[in-house]
Amino acid sequence: MITQAGGLSSSKEVVRLRRLVLPFILAFGFQLMLMGVLGQPVRGDAPQIPASSVRCVNPGGTGGCYASIQAAINAASYGDLINVAAGVYHERISMKNGVSVHGQGWLSTTIHGDYSAAQPTVNISGVSASTVLSGVQITGGGNGTLTGDGGGIAIQYASPSIVNTSVYSCTAGWGGGVFVFGGAPSFNNVLVWNNRARYGGGLYLDFAVVNMTGDFKDFNGTIWFNSATYDGGGILMQGVTATLTGLRVWWNSADDGGGVSIKGSSRRAALTLNDISGNSAKSEGGGLSIYDAGQLEIIGNLIRENTATYGGGGAVFGDAAGLFQWNIVNGNRAGSSGGGVLLFSASPGLTLGGNWFEANSAGQGGGLYLQTGAAPRVEANTIVSNTASLGGGFFLQQAGPAMIVNNIVARNVATAPLATGGIQIHESPARIINNTLAENKNDGVWFTAAGGVVVVNNIIYGHPGDGIERYNDTASYTVGYNDLFGNGRAYVGLPPGAHDLALNPQFVAVGPDLGAYYHIQATSPVSATGEVAWAPPLDIDGEVRNSDGKVSMGADELPVYPVYLPLIWRKF
Repeated sequence: MITQAGGLSSSKEVVRLRRLVLPFILAFGFQLMLMGVLGQPVRGDAPQIPASSVRCVNPGGTGGCYASIQAAINAASYGDLINVAAGVYHERISMKNGVSVHGQGWLSTTIHGDYSAAQPTVNISGVSASTVLSGVQITGGGNGTLTGDGGGIAIQYASPSIVNTSVYSCTAGWGGGVFVFGGAPSFNNVLVWNNRARYGGGLYLDFAVVNMTGDFKDFNGTIWFNSATYDGGGILMQGVTATLTGLRVWWNSADDGGGVSIKGSSRRAALTLNDISGNSAKSEGGGLSIYDAGQLEIIGNLIRENTATYGGGGAVFGDAAGLFQWNIVNGNRAGSSGGGVLLFSASPGLTLGGNWFEANSAGQGGGLYLQTGAAPRVEANTIVSNTASLGGGFFLQQAGPAMIVNNIVARNVATAPLATGGIQIHESPARIINNTLAENKNDGVWFTAAGGVVVVNNIIYGHPGDGIERYNDTASYTVGYNDLFGNGRAYVGLPPGAHDLALNPQFVAVGPDLGAYYHIQATSPVSATGEVAWAPPLDIDGEVRNSDGKVSMGADELPVYPVYLPLIWRKF
């Protein structure tokens, strides 16, 4: 029965969930959209740089040209442009402020450090944004000992533009491919691959303002096959303000944070429209590892087929705040917990909104695992076809009062006998409000030692096990205004809640055809039958609830103008 009442605060982060850019992004594909919209130059294109003088370099030093790039740089003045002919230049260079070096594309022009010392092939210090390096391949940095700062490029207190450049097969202690400390460098269509370091196999970014973009043409903006002994196989960011857009972070590996690792930063870290796939972590965070980060904007990314030996196949969060929104989290695996996402000690300022979790797997929490005080807002997500031994969709272990609102949790599988496929709760006062739980194997909602747990305004449909099961050691709980239909048993360990229903909710579609994703028909008996005091202001589609003093059960509210908008656009 209802034992307490209250209301949910408005979530500004998800007000426009279905009315902004995501439907178009997902419907037409990340890559096609980015290729047309970002419109960056391709590998060998020269940036438009006003030059006081144009100098030339070729391997033979013929025709009035220099034989080495460094000799040309030494002779150049602010505003000069140096054109480097195709060929391999066996040297290490140091850039000069205001001098731009342009090769003929990274397939043609190579700067090779010959692995002769634990130093970078290209050193850039104290220069301004008028300094450009473009159209070259950089290799041979470091000497394989995993020491020093930056194997391919080292940038210190500098703000150069690195354009259409490849950095490969370099080594360092920090930043096998690229090391950045201080300044505000930008990277446009830079390929970083097959580099190694102790920290930041591909890139190590520290105490800087960094902008990185790619356009998904050829291998532009691809960070792949890099490895780190410890953190950040692809990219490690510490204390940076960073914007990463249109990158492919593929097949990198580390102990923690196989793809991208963000550590200890209250600055803004924005990852938008990236493909983070196939990365691996020996510990946690196959795709993303995020700790002590206070201004996250992780929006519209594809996070797929990453693996972690322990937790967070797709991503792990600890003491993090900000947005994880409109991402596709698909096919990730964790050996222990959180196939899609693992959260622990997460601040209430973290919102997971409008994401798609599908086909992720773990020992516990196939889709999401919340642990040790984690209390994020989990709102308007679609969580389908995930698998775990316990908690196919969700698993909460000693988590805080997480707000789990407006989600569709359907067709998830718990493989252990009599386990919960939907939401399994241990010692966590979670708020389970206005969700649609359908056809999970075995139970819908199960809780134990979860004093203060709330289960209100939900549709719990078609579970072969139990609809709601309370283990007898939970003394205080709030259960009511739920529709339980087609379950093996509706209630176990508790009486029916006040105003509960046992009626077919009349979904638009159910079963293996997920095209309609468990929205309700106009004739649904759960329409206008929920508890207003607990209901959120919007539904899973961003449509207003309580427009006439009534709300529906489940994630979907019938619109004021009843036009069904299928969620197939969210399927990749």
